[in-house]
Amino acid sequence: MNILFLCRGNVGRSQMAEAFVQSKHLPGVTVTSAGTKLSGPEMTLAELRPGTNPVIESMAEKNLRIENWRRKNMTDEMVENADFIVSMAEPETEPTNLQKNTKFIRWKVEDPKDKDLDTTRRIRDTIEQLVDTFVKLCIS
Repeated sequence: MNILFLCRGNVGRSQMAEAFVQSKHLPGVTVTSAGTKLSGPEMTLAELRPGTNPVIESMAEKNLRIENWRRKNMTDEMVENADFIVSMAEPETEPTNLQKNTKFIRWKVEDPKDKDLDTTRRIRDTIEQLVDTFVKLCIS
């Protein structure tokens, strides 16, 4: 099973969701995250500091190290290979055909961009709960 998590810039929400699924070590499950509208080059989260510090730090608190993860642009191949597409991106940043995909799920999650650590922790915890529910309902 292939899961694709999306957010606008692939520096927060989708990376968090990918890390939480990977941490579950689910046999036969491949997970990827990508951005629907990257502004700038595909760089690691560490290279995007200081803006990514709250995301990196909040995930490290859960023993999930994502600072060396490289953000990626969504590709047609990623979409075609996905069994589930979970978007946390703002609808206006998504290709319209993506929303018509039968494998498409939308999670309304606040963007941690330019947020403080406490707010980012709250966002992280929301994503963790959504991932836990998703795994129970769709994978287990």
